[in-house]
Amino acid sequence: MFKTFKLIICITCFIIVILSLVFFISRILYVFETEVEWYEKASLVILLIAETFIIVHSVGYLIEVLRVFFKASFTDDQNKKLIVSKLESPPFVAILIPAYHEPLNIIKNTLICSKVLSYQNKHLYLLDDTRYDLPESKTEEMYKYKQDLENLCKKYEVNIFRHTWRGAKAGILNDFIDFIKKREKKESCCIYNQKQTAIDPKYLAVLDVDQNPFIDFLEPIISKLEEDSKIAFIQSPQYYTNYQKSSVASAANIQQAIFYEYICEGKGVLGAVLCCGTNIIYRTTALDSIGGFDETSVTEDVSTSFEFHIRKWKSFYSNKVSVFGMGPDNLFSYFTQQYRWAFGTLSVLKKLIVTFFKNPKALKWFLWWEYLLSSSFYLIGIVFIVISIFPATYLLFGFPNYVASVSFTSIIFIPYLAITLTAFMLSITRRGYALKNVIKGQWLLLATFPIYIKATINIILNRKEKFKITSKKGSFTIPLWKLWPQLFFITLFFFGTIWGLCRIYFVRQPITTLCFNTFWCFYNFIIIFSIIFFNYIPEKNGK
Repeated sequence: MFKTFKLIICITCFIIVILSLVFFISRILYVFETEVEWYEKASLVILLIAETFIIVHSVGYLIEVLRVFFKASFTDDQNKKLIVSKLESPPFVAILIPAYHEPLNIIKNTLICSKVLSYQNKHLYLLDDTRYDLPESKTEEMYKYKQDLENLCKKYEVNIFRHTWRGAKAGILNDFIDFIKKREKKESCCIYNQKQTAIDPKYLAVLDVDQNPFIDFLEPIISKLEEDSKIAFIQSPQYYTNYQKSSVASAANIQQAIFYEYICEGKGVLGAVLCCGTNIIYRTTALDSIGGFDETSVTEDVSTSFEFHIRKWKSFYSNKVSVFGMGPDNLFSYFTQQYRWAFGTLSVLKKLIVTFFKNPKALKWFLWWEYLLSSSFYLIGIVFIVISIFPATYLLFGFPNYVASVSFTSIIFIPYLAITLTAFMLSITRRGYALKNVIKGQWLLLATFPIYIKATINIILNRKEKFKITSKKGSFTIPLWKLWPQLFFITLFFFGTIWGLCRIYFVRQPITTLCFNTFWCFYNFIIIFSIIFFNYIPEKNGK
């Protein structure tokens, strides 16, 4: 049965790739042969670039899916080895939990789960990065929070590390490494609540403050690190426990599932997995070799993994689910998270391009390819608007005129649909996810386009951004006026659809083109209008 399924996948993907190549070549020829005004020619080139982006990323995703299916035995064997291997002399591990003024109940859950880990040779450190030094923090409430936090850590025998704030999460991680290796700074201090004194750890396990590890989280991963001294880090998956809480949480969860179950696992087959910031174990000597975490990026994880691979360290992905956490459950939290990820990964894209032109041999070709896909993904905001706006402008204003070509309109979105929907259908069928949930995840992703565009513009303008945590204080809505970019395009696509229907009924020429563009205008209207649905967050009780 599985062999038949793999054959179907292979044939389908082959057809899609051929279709994409034919489409791409025909589109290039169309650009050079079409006689239109210069501004229409410019829009045609922009559209071609956007379509190329979609094809490249869709084929890239298909490759990851195929790699997972055809190399399933490889990843299964690797992870079985993780479980089977036993540690005769377990090395010392420091479990680091960075926190920035997080709710105490969330911190408590993570401390308890980390404390009861079956791995014995460990120390727990809460890296308290809360800004007690700010003028607005000199309050009774903040003083009480600080005392309550210290009492909580004392109760569960968890050490507290603090420093003079700098460099966000990467800064406190680097200062902790300096502290534990006796490269102490006057501004750093540690409140020891464990009986043992500080020991220089061989490995650092990093958990976000809302991530709760299973009792056997460390043993199999440390086992693998001990087997291969060239592995710099091992990444494990992240799943959300609050996916039932809201529509945003549900959509964000399916996005995470696709990322960890296909993209990370596919990259892991090649040893090209990236750091994801949490549920990860680092080798301290590897971190020392690259000078610690990159403090210039708000996503220190991706940037740091790039430095590891540049210096020929290996990475490994363990697909064993060992940690559960909390995802964003409201639109504000989701936007904050997505902006941070977009800004950080796009900053790595700049770094990637500069490094490639300086030293193209710094990475193997497949690593360049994987980093290009990962770091450029959030350009999807601009690409989505470029792709979606032309049907509306044609219906309303007759621009661009080349859209009136029946042959053009009949193929413009077919490769996009065929590749993305087939890739998702294949992955959904294999993993058992409902199609409606994947659609919901994709709609939320696309409706977040203003956040991705903002991140892209700020990267181009070389603006600096401060690290912002994802809020965990519950659900709330964003005022509609703050969603003005979405509202603008909702209005544009709504009137485009209405005008298209009027032209179909009264004008009827060219009927095929009118029907095609009206359909796409309406479809894009639905996608962006979904942001209203996500903004009003009904509590969910079903699965």
